[in-house]
Amino acid sequence: MAYEDFTTYTEVDTQGFLSQTASKATFTALGRRVAVAYLYSDKGAAHFAGDFEHLLTAYVSASDTYGSCAFHLLGNELGDMGQVSASATGKGVAIRWYENAGAKAYRLSEIVGSSTLYSDDYAHADNVGNVRYIKFKRVESVGTYGTLYAYIYSDAEMTSLLDTLSLALHSKEDYRYCYVTSGHYVNGSPDYFCTGYVENLDLQEAAAPTQKVYTSMASKMIAAGLL
Repeated sequence: MAYEDFTTYTEVDTQGFLSQTASKATFTALGRRVAVAYLYSDKGAAHFAGDFEHLLTAYVSASDTYGSCAFHLLGNELGDMGQVSASATGKGVAIRWYENAGAKAYRLSEIVGSSTLYSDDYAHADNVGNVRYIKFKRVESVGTYGTLYAYIYSDAEMTSLLDTLSLALHSKEDYRYCYVTSGHYVNGSPDYFCTGYVENLDLQEAAAPTQKVYTSMASKMIAAGLL
């Protein structure tokens, strides 16, 4: 496993809601009417193309009536989840937290712009105060534009499956920015909050192969067993 190093990510957070170590990103009393807050890495244009499968650990210790934040978000615009979804050109996919008047849910979402989101929920009272282990993936061969999945487990070995979420996607997108924790700012909203963390994000991307540099033809032939 190669976990993302969150200390190399860029933090946008004027209010001090976010903090991170190399493998753990914490959000504390992250509300919806305060300034935006998010942590992201620029992976380069169209980095997340085709199929992908990401692994992460998520935890929520407290949440208010309509508390919302993204544990993990892929997109092509910079901003928190509220800003990206409100943009007319905002596109993205996310696994996030959303409480809906007491229904405490892990929510799989597709952002298609102008505040339009498609979602599938795993709502359970035990979602607060219990660690969840998540497999977040896209399979482009399923459906017209691909299908997004989230497999939610109660154990680190990912053997005890709690629920499978899925969304038939509405457009084919390749993504640039990788977010780990993002608030969901809505202008004029009450300050609904949530507190928790994201840990051990593994993008499961193969490292580039290491190539040996030979100083002479003889050394190359020796390495190949020809001399």
